[in-house]
Amino acid sequence: MPKVSIITASYNHEKFIKKCIGSVLGQSFKDFEYIIIDDCSNDNSVNIIKRFDDVRIKLSVNDENSGQFVTAKKAIRLARGEYIAIINSDDMWEPEKLQKQVDFLDKNPEYAAVFTNADLIDENDRSTGIKCESTNRNRFEWLNILFNGCTCLCHPSVLIRKSVHDEIGYYECRMAMGADMEFWVRLCGKYEIFILQEELTKFRLLNSELNEGADKQTSRVARVFELNQILSHFLLISDLEDFKKIFYNKKEAQNPGDKELIPYYLGKFALESELDSYKHWGIRAIYNAFSDEKIAEKIKQTDNFTYKNLINLIKNDPVYTEYDKGHYEYKTFGYNFKQMFKCIEQNFRKSVLKPLKRKLKNKNYSL
Repeated sequence: MPKVSIITASYNHEKFIKKCIGSVLGQSFKDFEYIIIDDCSNDNSVNIIKRFDDVRIKLSVNDENSGQFVTAKKAIRLARGEYIAIINSDDMWEPEKLQKQVDFLDKNPEYAAVFTNADLIDENDRSTGIKCESTNRNRFEWLNILFNGCTCLCHPSVLIRKSVHDEIGYYECRMAMGADMEFWVRLCGKYEIFILQEELTKFRLLNSELNEGADKQTSRVARVFELNQILSHFLLISDLEDFKKIFYNKKEAQNPGDKELIPYYLGKFALESELDSYKHWGIRAIYNAFSDEKIAEKIKQTDNFTYKNLINLIKNDPVYTEYDKGHYEYKTFGYNFKQMFKCIEQNFRKSVLKPLKRKLKNKNYSL
């Protein structure tokens, strides 16, 4: 059995896949299998992969395009190694990357995964000057950072124990952009992680990725929806000591009074963000906390926050904004109420008024 299973979900990276595979086969650590699943590329990627003559490469091709995380999940299930490494089909590794990570996990069984710092490169392999790097923290401190939407955990740098996937599952295939962050939240919810303080991963930023979704309504919708699902993991916190450790920098978290108030305080913390999507989630969390009258009373006694305060919060939900010409738009999701009412009116005329007019006309009445 191989010590490491390396996984690549390949899709339309004919320009980069050769360098990616070359950086994997050029590793000083040799005891690995390399599972490549092409996600139904419509370029020359598969033919380029087939040119590599190495028994460690196991190539399969999806019958249809399934998405990066669906493909990665499929590959992880095929993995036989003790450790699993992920590399995107346009990224690269330094030759000693795997060896240093394997050595670390072998010597430190208390850690579930080890990352590296990364240099972000452009389409021509040149450094952009942007670094993905961070100091090491315990899992509670990482959860604090993840709650606030910040992370320097570079996905293609990770080496993780396969047993961790067996315990907490795989990437969330229902997400388009935040599946790795969602997985890090679940990972740090149970395990310690470590970052090697070396740039051993080259993470590519493509021009198309920099521009993609910047102004797309559908991408904004997906980001907001996925953020809501990620933050909801924190609502599962039931231990007051864990809550205090995660939000060590919040005075209210150090004396919350009752574990039943944790969702309320999470909502308050989210409201401190400058991002409207966080504020919206925070209002929802507080709203749901008030569904229990006993908890609502505890919140009132502990923090002097009442139903009236909640209603005022809802009225000022920043996700909703006044739109021009006297109607409203749900700006995050692009939901136009004027258009909605127009559709209702049209349906009413078609399904109610017209049939009614016909009946009245038959009885010599008018409308």
